[in-house]
Amino acid sequence: MDRHFTVPFDENVLLMANLTSQEFIDITRFTVAAKLWMDGKITAGQAARLCGMEKIQFLHELPRHGYPMSNLGPDDIENELEFIRGK
Repeated sequence: MDRHFTVPFDENVLLMANLTSQEFIDITRFTVAAKLWMDGKITAGQAARLCGMEKIQFLHELPRHGYPMSNLGPDDIENELEFIRGK
């Protein structure tokens, strides 16, 4: 079942940010998806679907919005390197 939530905002937000209503909606959806992904709450694929994108498109959009393309922490990176090294 699809669920929805409402984000109330004043028309001045659109004017000040020079955004259309659809651009504001798209940015809001992307920001929520990116935050949930960065926090490890959802996968990149789930985040991409949440904001209506393909996974690779989502990952490529992250840096444009100030997010890194990886949500791996220092421990995760070390584990990945150990795996690659065959340890």
